[in-house]
Amino acid sequence: MWLALPFALLAAWAVARHARDERGGYALAIAIGAAPLLGLLIPLDEPPPSGVPETTGRGLFIGSGACKSCHPAEHASWDASFHQSMTQVARGDAIALPLGHHELDVAGGRVSIERTKEKLVIRMPDPEALASGEVRTIETEAVLTTGSHHYQAYWVKGAREGELRAAPFVWHIELQRLIPRHDVFLQPADTPDKLVRWNSNCLVCHATAAEPRHDRDRDAFDTRTVELGIACEACHGPGGPHADRFRDPFARYAARDDQHAKTDIVNPEKLSKARSTELCGQCHSYAMPRDEELWWSRGFTSTFTPGASLDESRFVIERGTLETPSGVSLEAESDSLFWADGTIRVGGRELNGLSLAACFARGEGERKIGCVDCHELHGGAPDDQLKPEAKTGEVCGSCHAEQATTKHTRHAEGSVGNDCYGCHMPRISYALYRAQRSHRIDSPSVDVAFGTGRPPACNLCHVDRTLAWTARELERGWGRTTTAPLEPEDLAFVVKMALSGDAASRVIAASELVSPEARAAAGLDFQAPILAQLLADPYAAVRQVAGRGLVASGALSPGDYDFLAEPRTRAAVRDALVLRWGDARHRSASEVLHPNGQLDYARLQQEVARRDDRPILIAE
Repeated sequence: MWLALPFALLAAWAVARHARDERGGYALAIAIGAAPLLGLLIPLDEPPPSGVPETTGRGLFIGSGACKSCHPAEHASWDASFHQSMTQVARGDAIALPLGHHELDVAGGRVSIERTKEKLVIRMPDPEALASGEVRTIETEAVLTTGSHHYQAYWVKGAREGELRAAPFVWHIELQRLIPRHDVFLQPADTPDKLVRWNSNCLVCHATAAEPRHDRDRDAFDTRTVELGIACEACHGPGGPHADRFRDPFARYAARDDQHAKTDIVNPEKLSKARSTELCGQCHSYAMPRDEELWWSRGFTSTFTPGASLDESRFVIERGTLETPSGVSLEAESDSLFWADGTIRVGGRELNGLSLAACFARGEGERKIGCVDCHELHGGAPDDQLKPEAKTGEVCGSCHAEQATTKHTRHAEGSVGNDCYGCHMPRISYALYRAQRSHRIDSPSVDVAFGTGRPPACNLCHVDRTLAWTARELERGWGRTTTAPLEPEDLAFVVKMALSGDAASRVIAASELVSPEARAAAGLDFQAPILAQLLADPYAAVRQVAGRGLVASGALSPGDYDFLAEPRTRAAVRDALVLRWGDARHRSASEVLHPNGQLDYARLQQEVARRDDRPILIAE
């Protein structure tokens, strides 16, 4: 939108006044005549799209802008974080999708997207119509964006008053391509897309002090939030009383050196480990509200503030919760969300993992680990927000000094096997097209693996080794015995995961088979035909991760394979890769289907035929 004519006239008057001072009054008529042109030279931002939830200070909440003047460094580090840009109004630079015209096919039809400098206009199948079995095209404008790090989703006005629905695609920032929303998550190909609503699915963790404000009688929303994105008051609590107290410079001076001064604000570093961790867990957990009716109105704003017990507002879901007759009901089954021993296998739900870790559950005082021991929100790289000491194992060594040595790890200094996290926090959960590090801090166990399918950390580096090998090494090096009835010449555990596991196991195995740790421990000369089988997997996410691994290993060139191509095309790439691999000699490794350096193709097909095809849904 451009500056209105009265403001342009004012600017023209100033020009004319200056000209008259130097050359007389002749410039006035020229300047007034040029006024509309001056107006065209001064652009204003496009107004926000219709449907943006109201964002306003409310009650004790005042918004992050009020924090900046007294806390400029903290505000700057937050402003540079991905928390800040988690949810934004779909305008200008907030939109990650490049300028121009874009198209893609999704369930129900074709999507056509026009990205201008200021906004995103979308022609797409009407999600409400698809849900009732109809096909109808609508033209609409993106209202909000979610995500600015890995991928970005878009929200458009829904059928109900105040409602926002997910557009059926995302822009994947790393891959620089549009992907149907269905295929960015781990879910069966034949599962219809769900109607996803921002006002209920996403707002609580992607905005600050958000309230759905659903009117049941009218089935309408008057959703409000103090701030889009995850802002200061999400972690520090309502800032109004703090700001009021410290407007007085004498109060600020008096509190400067007083460690016990009343500040009316929460500092997560000064909370107990349980409370600071639960503060992060308000978003980084699978949880359900205790009072669902109140939640639909107020969200958690009336039942939880930072520093309080999370248990007062919600209960963190465990595997057993979902398997009892009176348990809660979720869209996904427990097998999708948890390993059989109750370990969470969904990335981003760290509290579910940490709550089962002895370091958290049984630790006391400073020997109780919490999120703030490793992470800092006002420093470090925005990617993981890890403290420097958390990257070297110093955090673990503060309680486990004897174990933080090569004598305990039995791996060389500087090797990946000498890393505390590699052995005790392996990547066994899934999100964002990657295996993610577990926060259930425990030790490798063959018994657990045999009984639940959860891989020991050993096998995620030594991807060419069996559980029997792991059992021998754990007993020889650490005195850990197993009662599992293991076959001496059984197949490598991660290879079995990749070929015959369920979809979550397959995608984690695909991610780990060619990881830097696996390359260091097992090399790269056997994975290609195994990953090739996953190029034709029924789950798009499995195919994407397998294809990326083959490119990273050099077995495929970029552009050779598209995980969203037609099934026949994907199968052709798979078959050609297997044949090409078979033309060369490789090291003998019977545990990975390659006896005497040749592929045992019949055994490979047997494993694929045993694939666990239970439906798995991990929507992150």
